[in-house]
Amino acid sequence: MPDFPAQFDVVVLDGSNGFRLIGGGTYDHGGSGYSVAGLGDINGDGFDDVAIVAPFAEGWSQYTIGTVNVFEGRASPAADIYLWDGGPSFMGRYEENFGQRVAGLGDINGDGFADFMIEGSGSYYQIDVTDPYSYVWVDVPHTYVIYGGGDHLTGGTTSDYSGFAAAGDVNGDGFADVTVGTSTIVFGSATGIPDDVAPATIDAATGLKVTGATFRSIDAAGDVDGDGFGDVVARDDNNDAYVVFGRALGGSVDVGQLNGADGFKLDLPVGDLRAVVSLGDVNGDGLDDVALDAMIQGPQAVPIIYVVFGRADGVASVDPSALDGTNGFSVLGGNTLVAAAGDLNGDTLADLIVSGRYVIFGRSDAIPASVNVGALNGSNGFEVIAAGLHNLQGAGDVNGDGIGDLAAGTPGTPTLSIRAGRRGLRTSSSARSDRRRIGQARPAMISTSAAVWMTSSTAPAARITCAAWAATTC
Repeated sequence: MPDFPAQFDVVVLDGSNGFRLIGGGTYDHGGSGYSVAGLGDINGDGFDDVAIVAPFAEGWSQYTIGTVNVFEGRASPAADIYLWDGGPSFMGRYEENFGQRVAGLGDINGDGFADFMIEGSGSYYQIDVTDPYSYVWVDVPHTYVIYGGGDHLTGGTTSDYSGFAAAGDVNGDGFADVTVGTSTIVFGSATGIPDDVAPATIDAATGLKVTGATFRSIDAAGDVDGDGFGDVVARDDNNDAYVVFGRALGGSVDVGQLNGADGFKLDLPVGDLRAVVSLGDVNGDGLDDVALDAMIQGPQAVPIIYVVFGRADGVASVDPSALDGTNGFSVLGGNTLVAAAGDLNGDTLADLIVSGRYVIFGRSDAIPASVNVGALNGSNGFEVIAAGLHNLQGAGDVNGDGIGDLAAGTPGTPTLSIRAGRRGLRTSSSARSDRRRIGQARPAMISTSAAVWMTSSTAPAARITCAAWAATTC
């Protein structure tokens, strides 16, 4: 008997198998849950936390400022939880579209709390506080890094470079590292990431530069070769990607010179490479795996996902189209959206999300060369059913039962859902606080935006709203 149904509808969430987050407000335009992101444990209570994003929210200003609400994980949550009772929230500036991207970064400064980033669209009004009728339009990319803490969150880094992302621990010093822009890794440290960090200031002691191509992105890959250092994967504008192995000393690495000992090329012979994603260890060989999100062009474009298993065999180039089940596999039948799910069924293998609605379980036995999402039956994966489903992401272990959970963003509907995993499904500029505590909203202001699926609630604290540009702690 399958551990999960072939289809799971979030309407059945009752607190034991997951819950709904209800909130947003009049001015979010139904946008809460536009995206969701697992942050890790930002407050050190043993439960992973989740961000729920409304980048087009107006807030009180009637300008598009954007908001990010953080739900703090807890044991045995109620079936329905109001978003403003979940944890702190962050707002942007006028016309900032704050929260265009939100991501967990790991523990950058080594204090035991997970850190995260929030990115704006790059445009906002900057108003002179001495003359509220005087303003200037600022149009630069910018990112805020927020450091986790037991009783407060601290904003420590702002940057005019977009594209912050988690890199893992590339140099093996125990601090999580971050990518800045599309080709630079900045090493974490006890003091965190420097404010207004710029790629030009990075040297061998403070980071790693990836050269040899024009890159679109660079992200964490996990430990692909099993040497204990975090690796990264860089995607260029020629539809190729490169896995660069971590190392104790930074400096620079030219992807054109990768020889298998220091990394390898993912050489897609045809098609359009949309993204590369770290999945964790899908096949249980102790090496982390990556997924390529591609579109094969032709008379009719065909979306395809390639899952490439980790390797330490010295091969300098891998052709994803030649995967045979022993070195990876392809996924067909959906679109090209892929994300890491974590371990949702408690078998210690990493699972993946495809097309924003299908979960495919990892497996260590007789992996076929190709998997079709139409064949998911509950034992090998399942489909999530939710009205208005826009975003499906791994949420971490929100209820602390040791199994990963799944967050489903449903903007435009009254709820966001979190499904709890189970043995057999389960389902980050300096952020600064004005210390305002927001009281309970009128029922007329309620809209639902997200759901969390999980198996297992402490009374939530009053919501704290933090202006992302103002003070130092929240």
